[in-house]
Amino acid sequence: MNSLDSRVKIILIQPISIFSSFFDFKNTIVTHLLEIGTAIKQKFIQNPQIKVEVINLIDENIFKPSSIFQYEKHIYSLTTFFEKFNDGTNLIFGISCFSSNYYISTLVLAKLLRKIYPDSLICVGGYQVNYFPEEFIFPKMIEGRYYSEKLFDYVFLGEADHKFADIIEDRILRNKIQSQKHERSKIIHCGLVQNLESLPHIDYSLMKNPQSPFLFVPIYFSKGCPFNCSFCGDFRNIYNAKQRWRVISPQDAFSRFKGLIKHYENKSVQVQICDPIWSYPGWRTKFYEFLIENEISEEIWAEIRVDQYSSIETPFLKKLNFSLAFGLESADPTMLRIMKKTSNPNYYLKKFHTTLSELDLSGIYVIANLIFGHPGENLDSLYHTMKYIETISETVQNFLPSIGKYMLYPGSEIYNNLNYFEQTYKSKFHYTHYWSLPKCSAIASSMVDPSYELTFLDIIKIMSEWIPDLYSGCIKRFSNKKARDFIYQRYLNQMIFGPRMYWKKNVIEEFKEFGNEQDVLRECNLFWNDMF
Repeated sequence: MNSLDSRVKIILIQPISIFSSFFDFKNTIVTHLLEIGTAIKQKFIQNPQIKVEVINLIDENIFKPSSIFQYEKHIYSLTTFFEKFNDGTNLIFGISCFSSNYYISTLVLAKLLRKIYPDSLICVGGYQVNYFPEEFIFPKMIEGRYYSEKLFDYVFLGEADHKFADIIEDRILRNKIQSQKHERSKIIHCGLVQNLESLPHIDYSLMKNPQSPFLFVPIYFSKGCPFNCSFCGDFRNIYNAKQRWRVISPQDAFSRFKGLIKHYENKSVQVQICDPIWSYPGWRTKFYEFLIENEISEEIWAEIRVDQYSSIETPFLKKLNFSLAFGLESADPTMLRIMKKTSNPNYYLKKFHTTLSELDLSGIYVIANLIFGHPGENLDSLYHTMKYIETISETVQNFLPSIGKYMLYPGSEIYNNLNYFEQTYKSKFHYTHYWSLPKCSAIASSMVDPSYELTFLDIIKIMSEWIPDLYSGCIKRFSNKKARDFIYQRYLNQMIFGPRMYWKKNVIEEFKEFGNEQDVLRECNLFWNDMF
């Protein structure tokens, strides 16, 4: 049978972060995979035999193990789920290793799929793949063991929006739909998509809606970031600096936004504009005008930099249903310089305070993302930021702090310069290759002593005493406000109510239960022995 007449299904998968309770996209549409899926569908628009499906495993009732002793139950659950696709269709799998926290999950999933469907093509891409592509090329030595099987046929680096579809088309035209055992894994260098408007508008029908009364739907109007914060990892930094940040026009952005709203018009959604800086003020005001003219009432959450916001935007936002999340990160001038958030901390903090007051008077909810325990943090910088946040929280009504522990990310300036931070600030990085640990990788990545004054446990103890009371004040303020809508209340619950209890009761125990290094390495050895 000619391959052009064969039934082919491309299944794009967002894995579960096993052995961890963090980072899963529950009740969230996986837009990054839908972008690739839509490009594939458009490529084969004239061939109804080629189908595409996007799956978020966290919404599929897959058993999620909390330890290696539940690993077999997880494998059984995965097997039961994926065996249902065995209907004679040629299958091609694409797995998103979105971050380091999905590394083990990605290998586990690929190994299982290779067992169930040995002749199927299996592909992988994502941030972690770009940082350490050699860790996805098999056969190879992994954690001291040689694994003789090939897991991935293709390893995609860069932005695969077009290239993935091109590779699949080439395989189909050459009648090479199936994986060839004698062929080694191939690295595909995709580079960056220069013209974002060449990307098709997302077909949201490729992914079924989670069984939830509300959804979070991310949308992106740009790719890359022109800034260089020390803690942030962006694989695009390896490319030409002029190409790193690209943005579509406000008109195209609104057209794509309108398509999203139309598809989910019968669902309660919060649209999340997840671009790192979300363009510039002139671009945004034009976009606001489109929203206002079309009477858009859906709740919109957007990330934005403090130093990129302009007061000309506030009158537009008053007419819309917006929440803004500012990446404040710290309120200590020294830390802001270490983080490379700004070269002028005094102006930066003054700008945030002025902007917050202005938005608060306009009734616009503001979230400030904060990182505690960043390398270089000491007691003075820690308490400086805490005092700043306390003062703000007592003087404004529409403010929510989103507080997180520093996490070490591959690809970041810190990761690439560990020796500098160890020597300069006496930072200690306990697990630099944490993604290979079958323990909670989110905890392991947070096990960083920021300076000679503070360990990671010091940070957690201080935060655990401070955060519950701080969040209790936020809850009291919001209890006096009329609920804006259902989605925001759920988001508030995730941001405040849940974290308050987590910091009050669970976080110290989690780090204590993580175990000492010998216990962790012993469990690691048991896991890799069992898996490979």
